[in-house]
Amino acid sequence: MKKNVLVNLMIIVGSIAFYLLFWQEKMGINILIFDLVMLIALFVSKPEIRKHRPVIITTIGTLITAFLVVWNNSLMSKIVHLISFTTLVGFAKQKELRFLGYGLTLSLISFCETPVKLFTQSISIRENQTMRLAPVWRSFRISLIPLLVLALFYVIYMFSNPEFRSVSNQFWGGFFDWFSWNISIPQILFFLLGLLIVSNIILKSEFPIFKNVQKNHRDRLERLRTKHPVFINGMIALKSEFQSGLILLISLNILLMIVNFLDIKNYWFGTNYQLPPLEMKQMVHQGTYLLIAALLLAMVVITFFFRKNLNFYPQNNKLKTAGYIWVIQNGILAISLFIKNFRYIEANDLAYKRIGVLIFLFLVFAGLVTMIIKIKDRKTFYYLLDRNAWIAYSVFIICSFVNWDVMITNFNLSNQTKSKIDYSFLLHDVSDKNIYLLMEQEKNNLLPISLQKNISYNLKNKKNTFLKKQKKKSWLSWNFPDQKNLEYLKDEH
Repeated sequence: MKKNVLVNLMIIVGSIAFYLLFWQEKMGINILIFDLVMLIALFVSKPEIRKHRPVIITTIGTLITAFLVVWNNSLMSKIVHLISFTTLVGFAKQKELRFLGYGLTLSLISFCETPVKLFTQSISIRENQTMRLAPVWRSFRISLIPLLVLALFYVIYMFSNPEFRSVSNQFWGGFFDWFSWNISIPQILFFLLGLLIVSNIILKSEFPIFKNVQKNHRDRLERLRTKHPVFINGMIALKSEFQSGLILLISLNILLMIVNFLDIKNYWFGTNYQLPPLEMKQMVHQGTYLLIAALLLAMVVITFFFRKNLNFYPQNNKLKTAGYIWVIQNGILAISLFIKNFRYIEANDLAYKRIGVLIFLFLVFAGLVTMIIKIKDRKTFYYLLDRNAWIAYSVFIICSFVNWDVMITNFNLSNQTKSKIDYSFLLHDVSDKNIYLLMEQEKNNLLPISLQKNISYNLKNKKNTFLKKQKKKSWLSWNFPDQKNLEYLKDEH
Protein backbone atom coordinates (compact mmCIF):
# COMPACT_ATOMS: atom_id res chain seq x y z
CA MET A 1 0.00 0.00 0.00
CA LYS A 2 2.81 2.43 0.93
CA LYS A 3 4.54 1.68 -2.36
CA ASN A 4 1.34 2.45 -4.32
CA VAL A 5 0.99 5.76 -2.49
CA LEU A 6 4.63 6.62 -3.30
CA VAL A 7 4.15 5.72 -6.98
CA ASN A 8 0.97 7.82 -7.22
CA LEU A 9 2.70 10.73 -5.50
CA MET A 10 5.63 10.54 -7.93
CA ILE A 11 3.22 10.52 -10.89
CA ILE A 12 1.40 13.62 -9.59
CA VAL A 13 4.64 15.50 -8.78
CA GLY A 14 6.19 14.47 -12.12
CA SER A 15 3.12 15.62 -14.07
CA ILE A 16 3.13 19.00 -12.34
CA ALA A 17 6.88 19.30 -12.97
CA PHE A 18 6.36 18.49 -16.67
CA TYR A 19 3.71 21.21 -16.96
CA LEU A 20 5.74 23.85 -15.11
CA LEU A 21 8.95 23.06 -17.00
CA PHE A 22 7.65 22.78 -20.57
CA TRP A 23 4.42 24.77 -20.94
CA GLN A 24 5.09 27.42 -23.61
CA GLU A 25 8.80 26.68 -23.36
CA LYS A 26 11.24 24.99 -25.73
CA MET A 27 13.74 22.30 -24.91
CA GLY A 28 16.63 23.79 -22.97
CA ILE A 29 17.80 23.53 -19.40
CA ASN A 30 14.29 22.31 -18.50
CA ILE A 31 14.99 18.96 -20.18
CA LEU A 32 18.01 18.42 -17.91
CA ILE A 33 15.96 19.24 -14.80
CA PHE A 34 13.10 16.98 -15.88
CA ASP A 35 15.47 14.11 -16.66
CA LEU A 36 17.09 14.30 -13.24
CA VAL A 37 13.68 14.32 -11.49
CA MET A 38 12.34 11.39 -13.52
CA LEU A 39 15.53 9.33 -13.26
CA ILE A 40 15.45 9.68 -9.49
CA ALA A 41 11.78 8.61 -9.49
CA LEU A 42 12.54 5.72 -11.83
CA PHE A 43 15.42 4.31 -9.78
CA VAL A 44 13.55 4.82 -6.50
CA SER A 45 10.39 3.07 -7.72
CA LYS A 46 12.32 0.26 -9.46
CA PRO A 47 15.49 -0.49 -7.47
CA GLU A 48 15.96 -3.79 -9.32
CA ILE A 49 17.09 -1.98 -12.50
CA ARG A 50 20.07 -0.23 -10.90
CA LYS A 51 22.52 -2.93 -11.97
CA HIS A 52 20.97 -3.70 -15.36
CA ARG A 53 23.62 -2.92 -17.98
CA PRO A 54 21.34 -1.63 -20.80
CA VAL A 55 19.60 0.65 -18.27
CA ILE A 56 22.94 2.02 -17.07
CA ILE A 57 24.18 2.62 -20.64
CA THR A 58 20.98 4.35 -21.80
CA THR A 59 20.87 6.39 -18.58
CA ILE A 60 24.37 7.69 -19.30
CA GLY A 61 23.38 8.33 -22.94
CA THR A 62 20.22 10.14 -21.83
CA LEU A 63 22.09 12.43 -19.45
CA ILE A 64 24.79 13.16 -22.04
CA THR A 65 22.23 14.06 -24.71
CA ALA A 66 20.24 16.16 -22.20
CA PHE A 67 23.40 18.18 -21.54
CA LEU A 68 23.99 18.45 -25.30
CA VAL A 69 20.45 19.79 -25.79
CA VAL A 70 21.45 22.61 -23.44
CA TRP A 71 24.87 23.05 -25.00
CA ASN A 72 24.10 22.68 -28.73
CA ASN A 73 20.29 22.66 -28.88
CA SER A 74 20.54 20.97 -32.28
CA LEU A 75 17.68 19.01 -33.79
CA MET A 76 19.84 15.87 -33.75
CA SER A 77 20.60 16.18 -30.01
CA LYS A 78 16.88 16.58 -29.28
CA ILE A 79 15.83 13.59 -31.38
CA VAL A 80 18.61 11.34 -30.04
CA HIS A 81 17.73 12.39 -26.50
CA LEU A 82 14.05 11.50 -26.93
CA ILE A 83 14.97 8.12 -28.45
CA SER A 84 17.49 7.43 -25.68
CA PHE A 85 15.07 8.32 -22.89
CA THR A 86 12.23 6.33 -24.48
CA THR A 87 14.49 3.28 -24.85
CA LEU A 88 15.66 3.65 -21.25
CA VAL A 89 12.04 3.52 -20.10
CA GLY A 90 11.51 0.30 -22.07
CA PHE A 91 14.57 -1.35 -20.52
CA ALA A 92 13.43 -0.25 -17.05
CA LYS A 93 10.03 -1.88 -17.58
CA GLN A 94 11.55 -5.28 -18.35
CA LYS A 95 15.11 -5.70 -17.14
CA GLU A 96 15.47 -8.93 -19.14
CA LEU A 97 15.66 -6.95 -22.40
CA ARG A 98 19.02 -6.24 -24.06
CA PHE A 99 18.08 -5.33 -27.65
CA LEU A 100 17.58 -1.60 -28.25
CA GLY A 101 14.72 -2.24 -30.65
CA TYR A 102 12.75 -4.14 -28.02
CA GLY A 103 13.28 -1.44 -25.38
CA LEU A 104 12.14 1.33 -27.72
CA THR A 105 9.13 -0.62 -29.03
CA LEU A 106 8.01 -1.70 -25.56
CA SER A 107 8.14 1.88 -24.30
CA LEU A 108 6.05 3.18 -27.23
CA ILE A 109 3.44 0.42 -26.90
CA SER A 110 3.30 0.96 -23.16
CA PHE A 111 2.69 4.69 -23.71
CA CYS A 112 -0.40 3.84 -25.78
CA GLU A 113 -1.55 1.49 -23.00
CA THR A 114 -1.04 4.05 -20.21
CA PRO A 115 -4.54 5.68 -20.41
CA VAL A 116 -6.11 2.25 -19.82
CA LYS A 117 -3.82 1.69 -16.82
CA LEU A 118 -4.72 5.04 -15.30
CA PHE A 119 -8.44 4.38 -15.80
CA THR A 120 -8.35 0.91 -14.21
CA GLN A 121 -6.16 2.21 -11.39
CA SER A 122 -8.60 5.03 -10.64
CA ILE A 123 -11.46 2.49 -10.46
CA SER A 124 -9.55 0.32 -7.97
CA ILE A 125 -8.71 3.38 -5.87
CA ARG A 126 -12.38 4.38 -5.86
CA GLU A 127 -13.40 0.92 -4.69
CA ASN A 128 -10.86 1.04 -1.87
CA GLN A 129 -11.96 4.49 -0.84
CA THR A 130 -15.61 3.41 -0.59
CA MET A 131 -14.70 1.13 2.30
CA ARG A 132 -13.14 4.08 4.13
CA LEU A 133 -15.93 6.55 3.43
CA ALA A 134 -17.34 6.47 6.98
CA PRO A 135 -14.30 8.11 8.67
CA VAL A 136 -14.21 10.78 5.96
CA TRP A 137 -17.91 11.56 6.45
CA ARG A 138 -17.38 11.75 10.22
CA SER A 139 -14.53 14.26 9.74
CA PHE A 140 -16.71 16.35 7.46
CA ARG A 141 -19.51 16.52 10.05
CA ILE A 142 -17.06 17.53 12.77
CA SER A 143 -15.56 20.35 10.69
CA LEU A 144 -18.84 21.61 9.23
CA ILE A 145 -19.92 23.76 12.24
CA PRO A 146 -16.47 25.43 12.70
CA LEU A 147 -16.40 26.27 8.98
CA LEU A 148 -19.86 27.87 9.12
CA VAL A 149 -18.91 29.94 12.18
CA LEU A 150 -15.64 30.98 10.50
CA ALA A 151 -17.56 32.05 7.37
CA LEU A 152 -20.02 34.10 9.48
CA PHE A 153 -17.23 36.04 11.24
CA TYR A 154 -15.44 36.50 7.91
CA VAL A 155 -18.53 38.24 6.46
CA ILE A 156 -18.91 40.41 9.58
CA TYR A 157 -15.27 41.56 9.52
CA MET A 158 -15.38 42.21 5.77
CA PHE A 159 -18.36 44.57 6.02
CA SER A 160 -17.22 46.25 9.24
CA ASN A 161 -13.58 46.93 8.24
CA PRO A 162 -12.89 48.70 4.89
CA GLU A 163 -9.20 47.75 4.88
CA PHE A 164 -9.99 44.08 5.50
CA ARG A 165 -12.62 44.25 2.74
CA SER A 166 -10.08 45.77 0.32
CA VAL A 167 -7.48 43.08 1.07
CA SER A 168 -10.16 40.39 0.75
CA ASN A 169 -11.35 41.71 -2.61
CA GLN A 170 -7.80 41.88 -3.93
CA PHE A 171 -7.13 38.32 -2.79
CA TRP A 172 -10.24 36.78 -4.31
CA GLY A 173 -10.02 38.93 -7.43
CA GLY A 174 -6.44 37.83 -8.00
CA PHE A 175 -7.33 34.22 -7.24
CA PHE A 176 -10.16 34.06 -9.80
CA ASP A 177 -8.15 36.02 -12.36
CA TRP A 178 -5.28 33.55 -11.98
CA PHE A 179 -7.66 30.60 -12.11
CA SER A 180 -9.48 31.81 -15.22
CA TRP A 181 -6.25 32.83 -16.98
CA ASN A 182 -4.32 29.67 -16.28
CA ILE A 183 -6.97 27.03 -16.86
CA SER A 184 -7.63 26.51 -20.57
CA ILE A 185 -8.24 23.56 -22.87
CA PRO A 186 -4.69 23.57 -24.34
CA GLN A 187 -3.21 23.67 -20.84
CA ILE A 188 -5.42 20.84 -19.63
CA LEU A 189 -4.43 18.75 -22.67
CA PHE A 190 -0.75 19.60 -22.10
CA PHE A 191 -1.01 18.55 -18.44
CA LEU A 192 -2.70 15.29 -19.50
CA LEU A 193 0.15 14.70 -21.96
CA GLY A 194 2.60 15.12 -19.10
CA LEU A 195 0.50 12.77 -16.98
CA LEU A 196 0.68 10.10 -19.70
CA ILE A 197 4.44 10.54 -20.18
CA VAL A 198 5.24 10.43 -16.46
CA SER A 199 2.86 7.51 -15.86
CA ASN A 200 4.47 5.58 -18.69
CA ILE A 201 7.89 6.17 -17.13
CA ILE A 202 6.94 5.04 -13.63
CA LEU A 203 4.19 2.41 -14.03
CA LYS A 204 5.00 -1.20 -14.80
CA SER A 205 4.14 -2.83 -18.13
CA GLU A 206 2.92 -6.36 -18.83
CA PHE A 207 4.15 -7.41 -22.26
CA PRO A 208 5.78 -10.82 -21.75
CA ILE A 209 6.17 -11.33 -25.50
CA PHE A 210 9.33 -9.18 -25.55
CA LYS A 211 10.75 -11.00 -22.55
CA ASN A 212 10.04 -14.41 -24.10
CA VAL A 213 11.48 -13.47 -27.50
CA GLN A 214 14.63 -12.04 -25.88
CA LYS A 215 15.22 -15.35 -24.05
CA ASN A 216 15.34 -17.23 -27.35
CA HIS A 217 18.02 -15.00 -28.88
CA ARG A 218 21.61 -16.19 -29.11
CA ASP A 219 24.76 -14.51 -30.39
CA ARG A 220 26.32 -17.75 -31.66
CA LEU A 221 24.84 -20.31 -34.00
CA GLU A 222 24.30 -23.87 -32.80
CA ARG A 223 24.45 -26.90 -35.03
CA LEU A 224 21.07 -28.45 -35.76
CA ARG A 225 21.03 -32.24 -36.05
CA THR A 226 18.97 -32.54 -39.24
CA LYS A 227 19.71 -34.62 -42.31
CA HIS A 228 18.43 -32.19 -44.90
CA PRO A 229 18.01 -28.40 -44.73
CA VAL A 230 14.92 -26.82 -46.24
CA PHE A 231 15.57 -24.99 -49.52
CA ILE A 232 13.38 -23.32 -52.17
CA ASN A 233 11.92 -26.38 -53.85
CA GLY A 234 12.09 -28.83 -51.03
CA MET A 235 14.83 -30.93 -49.41
CA ILE A 236 18.32 -30.93 -50.88
CA ALA A 237 21.61 -32.06 -49.52
CA LEU A 238 23.86 -29.69 -47.58
CA LYS A 239 26.52 -30.16 -50.23
CA SER A 240 24.14 -28.93 -52.94
CA GLU A 241 23.28 -25.87 -50.87
CA PHE A 242 27.00 -25.21 -50.41
CA GLN A 243 27.59 -25.42 -54.18
CA SER A 244 24.61 -23.20 -54.92
CA GLY A 245 25.80 -20.58 -52.43
CA LEU A 246 29.35 -20.66 -53.79
CA ILE A 247 28.14 -20.17 -57.38
CA LEU A 248 25.90 -17.28 -56.34
CA LEU A 249 28.56 -15.49 -54.29
CA ILE A 250 31.20 -15.88 -57.03
CA SER A 251 28.74 -14.51 -59.61
CA LEU A 252 27.81 -11.56 -57.37
CA ASN A 253 31.48 -10.84 -56.70
CA ILE A 254 32.25 -10.73 -60.44
CA LEU A 255 29.31 -8.40 -61.06
CA LEU A 256 30.22 -6.08 -58.19
CA MET A 257 33.88 -6.16 -59.22
CA ILE A 258 32.94 -4.62 -62.58
CA VAL A 259 30.89 -1.90 -60.84
CA ASN A 260 33.72 -1.13 -58.42
CA PHE A 261 36.31 -1.09 -61.21
CA LEU A 262 34.31 1.53 -63.12
CA ASP A 263 33.80 3.62 -59.98
CA ILE A 264 37.51 3.49 -59.10
CA LYS A 265 38.50 4.38 -62.64
CA ASN A 266 36.06 7.26 -63.06
CA TYR A 267 35.64 8.74 -59.59
CA TRP A 268 38.64 7.76 -57.49
CA PHE A 269 41.34 8.81 -59.95
CA GLY A 270 39.38 10.11 -62.93
CA THR A 271 37.75 13.47 -63.66
CA ASN A 272 34.13 12.36 -64.03
CA TYR A 273 33.31 13.87 -60.67
CA GLN A 274 33.46 17.32 -62.28
CA LEU A 275 29.80 17.22 -63.23
CA PRO A 276 27.18 20.00 -63.11
CA PRO A 277 25.79 20.43 -59.56
CA LEU A 278 22.36 19.00 -60.43
CA GLU A 279 23.83 15.85 -62.00
CA MET A 280 26.23 15.48 -59.08
CA LYS A 281 23.31 15.80 -56.64
CA GLN A 282 21.27 13.15 -58.45
CA MET A 283 24.28 10.85 -58.62
CA VAL A 284 24.96 11.10 -54.87
CA HIS A 285 21.31 10.69 -53.87
CA GLN A 286 20.69 7.79 -56.25
CA GLY A 287 23.97 6.22 -55.16
CA THR A 288 22.86 6.42 -51.53
CA TYR A 289 19.50 4.78 -52.20
CA LEU A 290 21.10 2.08 -54.34
CA LEU A 291 23.78 1.47 -51.72
CA ILE A 292 21.10 1.02 -49.05
CA ALA A 293 19.33 -1.52 -51.26
CA ALA A 294 22.62 -3.27 -52.15
CA LEU A 295 23.70 -3.54 -48.51
CA LEU A 296 20.33 -4.87 -47.41
CA LEU A 297 20.53 -7.50 -50.14
CA ALA A 298 24.12 -8.25 -49.15
CA MET A 299 22.98 -8.80 -45.57
CA VAL A 300 20.19 -11.10 -46.80
CA VAL A 301 22.66 -13.12 -48.88
CA ILE A 302 25.19 -13.46 -46.04
CA THR A 303 22.61 -14.31 -43.38
CA PHE A 304 20.88 -16.84 -45.63
CA PHE A 305 23.93 -18.87 -46.56
CA PHE A 306 25.55 -18.54 -43.13
CA ARG A 307 22.41 -19.05 -41.10
CA LYS A 308 22.51 -22.70 -39.98
CA ASN A 309 24.44 -25.90 -40.60
CA LEU A 310 26.33 -24.57 -43.62
CA ASN A 311 28.54 -22.79 -41.07
CA PHE A 312 29.62 -26.24 -39.83
CA TYR A 313 30.14 -27.80 -43.27
CA PRO A 314 33.71 -29.24 -43.30
CA GLN A 315 34.65 -27.76 -46.68
CA ASN A 316 33.03 -24.33 -46.41
CA ASN A 317 36.30 -22.33 -46.47
CA LYS A 318 35.70 -21.43 -50.11
CA LEU A 319 32.22 -20.15 -49.27
CA LYS A 320 33.60 -18.11 -46.37
CA THR A 321 36.30 -16.63 -48.64
CA ALA A 322 33.67 -15.69 -51.22
CA GLY A 323 31.61 -14.14 -48.41
CA TYR A 324 34.57 -12.10 -47.16
CA ILE A 325 35.27 -10.82 -50.69
CA TRP A 326 31.59 -9.94 -51.14
CA VAL A 327 31.57 -7.92 -47.90
CA ILE A 328 34.86 -6.17 -48.76
CA GLN A 329 33.57 -5.26 -52.20
CA ASN A 330 30.48 -3.72 -50.64
CA GLY A 331 32.90 -1.69 -48.53
CA ILE A 332 34.61 -0.48 -51.74
CA LEU A 333 31.16 0.47 -53.05
CA ALA A 334 30.63 2.53 -49.90
CA ILE A 335 34.03 4.21 -50.34
CA SER A 336 33.03 5.19 -53.88
CA LEU A 337 29.89 6.85 -52.56
CA PHE A 338 31.96 8.61 -49.89
CA ILE A 339 34.26 10.05 -52.58
CA LYS A 340 31.27 11.18 -54.67
CA ASN A 341 29.68 12.84 -51.66
CA PHE A 342 32.99 14.45 -50.67
CA ARG A 343 33.46 15.84 -54.20
CA TYR A 344 29.89 17.14 -54.11
CA ILE A 345 30.47 18.92 -50.78
CA GLU A 346 33.80 20.28 -52.00
CA ALA A 347 32.21 21.71 -55.15
CA ASN A 348 29.10 23.07 -53.46
CA ASP A 349 28.15 23.42 -49.80
CA LEU A 350 27.61 21.43 -46.69
CA ALA A 351 23.96 20.51 -46.10
CA TYR A 352 22.04 18.29 -43.74
CA LYS A 353 21.47 15.44 -46.20
CA ARG A 354 25.13 15.41 -47.24
CA ILE A 355 26.14 15.11 -43.59
CA GLY A 356 23.51 12.39 -43.24
CA VAL A 357 25.16 10.46 -46.07
CA LEU A 358 28.53 10.60 -44.26
CA ILE A 359 26.99 9.34 -41.02
CA PHE A 360 25.21 6.58 -42.94
CA LEU A 361 28.46 5.52 -44.60
CA PHE A 362 30.16 5.25 -41.22
CA LEU A 363 27.35 2.98 -40.04
CA VAL A 364 27.75 0.97 -43.25
CA PHE A 365 31.43 0.29 -42.54
CA ALA A 366 30.57 -0.74 -38.99
CA GLY A 367 27.86 -3.04 -40.33
CA LEU A 368 30.27 -4.63 -42.79
CA VAL A 369 32.75 -5.33 -39.98
CA THR A 370 30.02 -7.08 -37.98
CA MET A 371 29.11 -9.13 -41.08
CA ILE A 372 32.72 -10.34 -41.34
CA ILE A 373 32.62 -11.26 -37.64
CA LYS A 374 29.37 -13.12 -38.26
CA ILE A 375 30.95 -15.24 -41.00
CA LYS A 376 34.17 -15.84 -39.06
CA ASP A 377 32.70 -16.64 -35.63
CA ARG A 378 29.37 -18.22 -36.71
CA LYS A 379 27.20 -15.44 -35.30
CA THR A 380 23.42 -15.19 -35.61
CA PHE A 381 21.28 -12.65 -37.43
CA TYR A 382 20.24 -11.32 -34.02
CA TYR A 383 23.92 -10.58 -33.36
CA LEU A 384 24.00 -8.35 -36.44
CA LEU A 385 20.86 -6.44 -35.42
CA ASP A 386 21.88 -6.07 -31.79
CA ARG A 387 25.45 -4.91 -32.34
CA ASN A 388 24.56 -2.53 -35.16
CA ALA A 389 21.73 -1.02 -33.11
CA TRP A 390 24.13 -0.24 -30.25
CA ILE A 391 26.73 1.08 -32.71
CA ALA A 392 24.12 3.38 -34.28
CA TYR A 393 23.04 4.56 -30.82
CA SER A 394 26.65 5.42 -29.91
CA VAL A 395 27.32 7.14 -33.26
CA PHE A 396 24.24 9.35 -32.98
CA ILE A 397 25.20 10.38 -29.44
CA ILE A 398 28.68 11.30 -30.70
CA CYS A 399 27.14 13.27 -33.57
CA SER A 400 25.03 15.17 -31.05
CA PHE A 401 28.22 16.76 -29.71
CA VAL A 402 28.40 18.84 -32.90
CA ASN A 403 26.30 21.94 -33.44
CA TRP A 404 25.57 21.18 -37.08
CA ASP A 405 23.86 24.50 -37.82
CA VAL A 406 26.94 26.45 -36.76
CA MET A 407 29.31 23.98 -38.41
CA ILE A 408 27.45 24.14 -41.74
CA THR A 409 27.40 27.93 -41.66
CA ASN A 410 31.09 28.22 -40.78
CA PHE A 411 32.10 25.73 -43.47
CA ASN A 412 29.97 27.29 -46.20
CA LEU A 413 31.10 30.84 -45.42
CA SER A 414 34.78 29.84 -45.35
CA ASN A 415 34.72 27.49 -48.36
CA GLN A 416 36.57 29.43 -51.04
CA THR A 417 36.63 26.63 -53.63
CA LYS A 418 33.20 27.47 -54.99
CA SER A 419 32.13 30.61 -56.81
CA LYS A 420 28.86 31.24 -54.96
CA ILE A 421 27.64 30.88 -51.37
CA ASP A 422 24.02 29.82 -50.98
CA TYR A 423 22.90 32.53 -48.56
CA SER A 424 19.25 31.60 -49.09
CA PHE A 425 19.94 28.19 -47.56
CA LEU A 426 21.80 29.72 -44.61
CA LEU A 427 19.03 32.25 -43.98
CA HIS A 428 15.93 30.12 -44.43
CA ASP A 429 16.85 26.44 -44.03
CA VAL A 430 19.45 26.64 -41.27
CA SER A 431 18.06 27.41 -37.80
CA ASP A 432 18.52 30.75 -36.01
CA LYS A 433 21.66 29.48 -34.24
CA ASN A 434 23.76 31.00 -37.03
CA ILE A 435 22.45 34.57 -36.65
CA TYR A 436 25.61 35.89 -35.01
CA LEU A 437 27.78 34.35 -37.77
CA LEU A 438 25.73 35.96 -40.55
CA MET A 439 25.69 39.30 -38.74
CA GLU A 440 29.46 39.09 -38.45
CA GLN A 441 29.59 38.73 -42.24
CA GLU A 442 27.38 41.79 -42.61
CA LYS A 443 29.38 43.78 -40.09
CA ASN A 444 32.66 43.06 -41.89
CA ASN A 445 31.18 43.84 -45.33
CA LEU A 446 31.75 40.30 -46.57
CA LEU A 447 28.35 39.92 -48.20
CA PRO A 448 28.21 39.95 -52.03
CA ILE A 449 27.37 43.47 -53.20
CA SER A 450 24.66 42.34 -55.63
CA LEU A 451 22.77 40.48 -52.87
CA GLN A 452 23.63 42.68 -49.91
CA LYS A 453 20.23 44.39 -49.56
CA ASN A 454 18.29 41.18 -49.95
CA ILE A 455 20.47 39.29 -47.47
CA SER A 456 20.36 42.14 -44.93
CA TYR A 457 16.57 42.32 -45.17
CA ASN A 458 16.12 38.57 -44.62
CA LEU A 459 18.73 38.55 -41.86
CA LYS A 460 16.88 41.35 -40.07
CA ASN A 461 13.64 39.35 -40.28
CA LYS A 462 15.38 36.26 -38.95
CA LYS A 463 16.86 38.28 -36.07
CA ASN A 464 13.50 39.90 -35.19
CA THR A 465 11.70 36.54 -35.27
CA PHE A 466 14.34 35.12 -32.93
CA LEU A 467 13.99 38.03 -30.48
CA LYS A 468 10.18 37.77 -30.46
CA LYS A 469 10.39 34.09 -29.60
CA GLN A 470 12.93 34.76 -26.86
CA LYS A 471 10.69 37.32 -25.17
CA LYS A 472 8.06 34.61 -24.64
CA LYS A 473 10.51 32.20 -23.05
CA SER A 474 11.78 32.04 -19.48
CA TRP A 475 15.07 30.79 -18.04
CA LEU A 476 13.71 27.24 -18.41
CA SER A 477 14.35 27.44 -22.17
CA TRP A 478 17.93 28.64 -21.70
CA ASN A 479 20.53 27.09 -23.97
CA PHE A 480 24.03 28.12 -24.98
CA PRO A 481 23.43 28.90 -28.71
CA ASP A 482 20.55 31.26 -27.90
CA GLN A 483 22.67 32.94 -25.23
CA LYS A 484 25.47 33.43 -27.74
CA ASN A 485 23.10 35.12 -30.18
CA LEU A 486 21.67 37.34 -27.44
CA GLU A 487 25.10 38.43 -26.27
CA TYR A 488 26.13 39.30 -29.82
CA LEU A 489 22.91 41.25 -30.45
CA LYS A 490 23.34 43.05 -27.13
CA ASP A 491 26.86 44.17 -28.10
CA GLU A 492 25.53 45.36 -31.46
CA HIS A 493 23.11 47.69 -29.74
